[in-house]
Amino acid sequence: MPNFFIREISVVRLIPMRAAAPSGPPTLPLVTLRMRRISSRSLASYLPGAFLPLLPSSLIGACSSFAELKSAVEKGLSKVGLMLFMQLDQDAVLQKETGQDTPRIIRFLIGSPLIMKEMAKHVPDAGSYAPVTVLVDERAYGVHLSYDRMASFLAPYGNRDALEVARNLDKKIEDILRHAAA
Repeated sequence: MPNFFIREISVVRLIPMRAAAPSGPPTLPLVTLRMRRISSRSLASYLPGAFLPLLPSSLIGACSSFAELKSAVEKGLSKVGLMLFMQLDQDAVLQKETGQDTPRIIRFLIGSPLIMKEMAKHVPDAGSYAPVTVLVDERAYGVHLSYDRMASFLAPYGNRDALEVARNLDKKIEDILRHAAA
């Protein structure tokens, strides 16, 4: 298996749309998305969230203006322009069942409030996908890292501005994954 690869999968989502009559209820058509999942593997136990600064949960509420918030966020970003929103240790249930300390499965929520804002400004549904998830799990051959490209989530909305921001975010995340697989 290669150290870094892209897999395409189909995802079916319900996307609310207004009916022909503005006063009618929204319809929920099924939309199939072509999702691009980036995967890499490493023999080392490298965790991509380990070098990212943590977004303090009180940061956004503590700022009285956007300028103050922007300044505080920019000071807290890593060299790649991202931060860790949250780390979820999803392995705890499996470990309780087996009584062992493996497998390790950790979900990192990674991004930037400023990047999220730029995408949501053009496509409000972007808030459903950001911050992004990088899933790290230990397997027999090493550590496996997975990431679903933000541009894949936003492509069906057809907004070029949001897609440009999403592609830039994808590049940052992919750079982290390439570094991890090296």
